[in-house]
Amino acid sequence: MVTVKEKILAAAAIMIEEQGISFRMDDLAKALTISKRTLYEQFRSKHEIVETILVHGAEDFYRQHENIVNNKSLTVEEVLNRYFRVRSNLYAAFSGESFIEIFLYTATTRNVENFVQERLGLT
Repeated sequence: MVTVKEKILAAAAIMIEEQGISFRMDDLAKALTISKRTLYEQFRSKHEIVETILVHGAEDFYRQHENIVNNKSLTVEEVLNRYFRVRSNLYAAFSGESFIEIFLYTATTRNVENFVQERLGLT
């Protein structure tokens, strides 16, 4: 069962794709047919929603990458094919103008970078 939080994130991702980060919380609540209060009970701010979408994307990429690398039954060619397919899908998802706009959010970018560095053991 999909939670309210997951519905909010999915709808916000679509709005970001269509409108960029200038989407309004009023419009998000209206699209979900929920009150703004319900929206703010789940997320403190629009910034938190945007950051959560990015972190979830990074987590998903990391999980897929880990599954590929840890699958000992794959040949080197299969590992490379799957790795580049996952990477290509990630770039396709974040290549739109609206997602480039997100990375101008310095604090959000920093939090996503910290997540990636921790997961990859780069800290």
